[in-house]
Amino acid sequence: MSEIDVITLGAARKYIDECMEKFKASNGGIVYGFHVDAMNSNPNNAVTYLKQAVGMVPSYMNFNAGEWYWGSWKDAFFMPRPCMLKYDGTVDYYLKEDNYGLKEDGTASDVSNVEYDGNAMMEWGREGQRIYYKLVNDKNGSGYSCYISDCQVDEDYKCYPFINNEGDLVDHFYTPIYDGSLDEAGRLRSISGTSDILSGSSGLTEIEAARKNNPAGENLWYTENMADSILINMLLVLITKSLDSQSKVGMGNVNGGSDSNHSYIMPGTMNDKGLFWGKNGSGGSTTANHFGVKVFGMENWWGNTWRRIAGLMVDKNAKVYYKLTWGTQDGSEIDGYPFNTPAGMIEAGVLPENLRTASNGFTSKTNAINNEFLLPVEAAGSSSTYYCDLIASNPWGNIYAARGGASNLGGLAGAFALTLVNAVTNASWTYGASVSCKPLAR
Repeated sequence: MSEIDVITLGAARKYIDECMEKFKASNGGIVYGFHVDAMNSNPNNAVTYLKQAVGMVPSYMNFNAGEWYWGSWKDAFFMPRPCMLKYDGTVDYYLKEDNYGLKEDGTASDVSNVEYDGNAMMEWGREGQRIYYKLVNDKNGSGYSCYISDCQVDEDYKCYPFINNEGDLVDHFYTPIYDGSLDEAGRLRSISGTSDILSGSSGLTEIEAARKNNPAGENLWYTENMADSILINMLLVLITKSLDSQSKVGMGNVNGGSDSNHSYIMPGTMNDKGLFWGKNGSGGSTTANHFGVKVFGMENWWGNTWRRIAGLMVDKNAKVYYKLTWGTQDGSEIDGYPFNTPAGMIEAGVLPENLRTASNGFTSKTNAINNEFLLPVEAAGSSSTYYCDLIASNPWGNIYAARGGASNLGGLAGAFALTLVNAVTNASWTYGASVSCKPLAR
């Protein structure tokens, strides 16, 4: 096949995709929505359903019964699937949602096989159905609305997680089931049952280890990124109808820990817990008794370790910069995810005044930037009000972000927890990373 043929096929695919999106939008695609009232400090009352979410029943963890209550959301089009993903970005097979040790057909899986040529991942885009979102500020500044759709209703709806590192719009993207661990080849892996998780390494080491998953000459694998995190957190608010992630899913592994006693949960402890699971207490003082949290099939979406994310930086003037695609499709001016300097990223604004020096706060208000990014603009909350999650800041230089919270944070961790304290070169026991994958267009 000639280069001209490849270009022609690519253009044809893009044209067909655009036609399909326009057809779905004009014929009434699914649009769920919610509104966040920035004036309401109660995290469970601040969220109101909009559009086709009106009348739907929220999901939550029934801590007394030890079961996840799905409400109206079990069969939502955006729910991901657990799978084993080859290094070339193709799905080998899917896993049983309530037992990752088994394939869907009931035979043993490779989820704990460190020799497997790939990783255990969550596949987003069920049946090739992309997920679009749009963030819209209230005109009076009293909050914002988020809309989630199965089609691009208008040009402000984004699906950046589905843009791969070559700039192609693809049908799926993949996030890690597990905290990252290193194999003997020095690759950052998402595999169950490994004896340790990657921590205490610099962000540069983590990025290099993640990229070792890539086949020669290809660019699919990296550490986790901001675009995926934004979408996942918005979906979590949608299904739980709350800003307080810990009260709706679980505390996570936040029971304690120190430089000498890290108290990590190792990958795979929640293989039989389904897509969502948690407890409202973090257990005893030994690792065996610590309880993690599982969100959209992923272990430790918060707690355990801070997980560094590509695409979010802060400079010495407390200015916030973000990047949601590897290329410049998001309006940025540089390819790749910067880590030493935010040059080429999109400037979002400035941190709240009380976070412009070394300090901690709790996010209480956010602004939607460019219909795609939430900028914290006020940090006057607490662990039980507004977003309920810590935002730690120390903008002494070019800061590389991490999210979720570590085992030593208690009620300060959660889906919206952020640390904006250290450069990418920082190596601390509280920091880790895991892998993500944007497959090639095929």
